[in-house]
Amino acid sequence: MSDSVAVSLTLPVPIKKRRPRATRAEIADWAKRFARSGLGQREFCQQHGLVLVTLQRWLERAQRNGPPATQAAAAFTEIKWTAPVGAPGSSQHWAVEVCRPSGSTLRLAYDVPPTLLEQLLRLC
Repeated sequence: MSDSVAVSLTLPVPIKKRRPRATRAEIADWAKRFARSGLGQREFCQQHGLVLVTLQRWLERAQRNGPPATQAAAAFTEIKWTAPVGAPGSSQHWAVEVCRPSGSTLRLAYDVPPTLLEQLLRLC
């Protein structure tokens, strides 16, 4: 009679690594590249090594999100007053003071035409 020994061998199962998620800017870039290519979705994916479902999801997100927000440069407009109205120690007071949620403040010494007020509010 022969002695048999059972040996169990377990091999590690490879873990599938996920790609890092694409940022909103990257998704918008892929959507632009696809639109400029003039190719169908399958052809575009084959040429760029993408999974079709991923491209479709990105195109949907890009359409839903719109273009990525870019930080606009700050614009300043200087407004010169002829007199220091409302300055500390001044006897005059502001006719109107508008404090916006953005933190900007618009102060007017006198009544102004509605069109001028509208233009000033757009600047704030």
